[in-house]
Amino acid sequence: MIGANTRQKKPAAGWSMSTLQTNALNINFTLWKNARMPTAEEDDAFEIYVLEQILKNADPADAEIEAGNLGGGQDDGVDGFYLLADNTIVGDDNFAPKDNVVLELIVSQVTRSASWSEGKIHKLSSFMRHLLEWEPLDGIDLINQKAKDSMMLFRSVYEKVMVKPHKLSVRLVYVTKSENTPSSGIIARAEEVTRYIKEKLPKSTPSFDPWGASRIFDAVQTCRETTLLLGKIRHFDMPDTSVVCLSTVSQFAKFLEDEHGNIRTWVMDPNVRDYQRNNPVNKQIRENLNSPTFKEDFWWLNNGITILSDKCFVTGNTVSIDNPELVNGLQTSHEVFNARSNPSLNNRHILIKIIVAPEESSKNAITKATNYQTAVNLISLKANDPIQFAIEDRLLHSGLYYDRKKGKHRRLNRPISQMVSMKALGQAIIAAFLQKPSDARARPDSLLNSEKSAPIIFGDQYPLDFFAACILIDRQCSEFVNSDTELSQDAKTDLRFYLTTLVVRTLAQKPEPTVNDIAKLVTAASTPIDPLMLRTSLDYASQTYVAFGGNDKAAKGRAMESELLK
Repeated sequence: MIGANTRQKKPAAGWSMSTLQTNALNINFTLWKNARMPTAEEDDAFEIYVLEQILKNADPADAEIEAGNLGGGQDDGVDGFYLLADNTIVGDDNFAPKDNVVLELIVSQVTRSASWSEGKIHKLSSFMRHLLEWEPLDGIDLINQKAKDSMMLFRSVYEKVMVKPHKLSVRLVYVTKSENTPSSGIIARAEEVTRYIKEKLPKSTPSFDPWGASRIFDAVQTCRETTLLLGKIRHFDMPDTSVVCLSTVSQFAKFLEDEHGNIRTWVMDPNVRDYQRNNPVNKQIRENLNSPTFKEDFWWLNNGITILSDKCFVTGNTVSIDNPELVNGLQTSHEVFNARSNPSLNNRHILIKIIVAPEESSKNAITKATNYQTAVNLISLKANDPIQFAIEDRLLHSGLYYDRKKGKHRRLNRPISQMVSMKALGQAIIAAFLQKPSDARARPDSLLNSEKSAPIIFGDQYPLDFFAACILIDRQCSEFVNSDTELSQDAKTDLRFYLTTLVVRTLAQKPEPTVNDIAKLVTAASTPIDPLMLRTSLDYASQTYVAFGGNDKAAKGRAMESELLK
């Protein structure tokens, strides 16, 4: 990668591809597209294909990749925009800053062209200037509302973080299918952009990261490990192959560290608790681990780690763990990883339970039981509620894959068009049942993570057809809005949930449909909705939208919503 203070230099060798490698890459992309985006245009599918590779270390869900995919026009030449905190994608501005957070901003351009273009760097420069001048974005017509929302998210998060100790890297990723290194002109222009970023964000580390065909090929070939090895000094095992062991803290830190020196985020994904960096318990753990001397061994003072596994076995002083899922001890794990350079950890120990649960229901019971101890992201915790498993089964009957467990269906190569995230279903319910399209558009995370509203959205006594009807109607409304050639991309983003609200009211023939009213619409929702009804509702929403300003402020505000739902 090329940073702000580097002189012109040639990127790493190995840019050329053999005919065999080129054919293999093309075949891999074709197979991926046929499985995941069979009806998409080649360019659109290639963008997502490459973004998956760029973000691979963060193990993102499809919904997270889509949220940051800005391609499709009025994007100022940028196809991907992702903000990561401690290697986890930040999805909303409810982000709570923590001391020493590690932020990474990834801004990408992706093209199937076999050559580099200085014009692409010029567009990248324009985008970064719009982002970092901190000026209002309302009057910039070249940037669509989705891109503006992403830019405002970065600004909002960084304004919270910049007054605290932190690290920020800004990675500009330019992807082509070229087999040649970027020209000196490309490198020089990219260095101008990284220097500008450094000027505006003095504490950041900006870099230019060009990807050619060989880099894409290498990324595709790199598969996530599914079996990890854990060193141990003592253990006992059970007939079901579950293991309880004592490892040195250093051995556990090595288990957590990937080949790039980062913490293995994917091991943490099933744990529903965020890393609460500076809470009192973590501070105490940190002080203990960083101390060069100790009287009490670490495992005397700590509850230990719980890991779920599909299979594990002991060979000598090593435990082999298949598909590890760390479900308890996330806070301890982060502190251990951060303190891993302390040599005294070679003489201190940690208790680790590796449970081989025979059934998915047992795994989820363990996950839920061990995660009521610390503040949680409520929607993540609800992923293990019985109603969520029932929703997953019900949506499957409608040909949809419910991404209750983040990334599960992406790893199984399911079609992207058939994915439904928990957030997407929540937004559909907020618009269809709660009749709050402005919240579905602007504030879904606030409702989904509220102790008051979350149980109303995902009621465990609701008929399953209710959930199916909500998402099926919402998907049809989204498709209809996006097919409208007269609407701007911004208007499509702003109006889609308003259309869902109006269509549900019309189908139910009630201004405030009940859960049972909506559940009864599942048959109608499973067949094409009358285009005339969709058109009439969209025209009404569009007229009201224009009357209130025709912008995102109108769509996110209460005044337009109140007028529309009179």
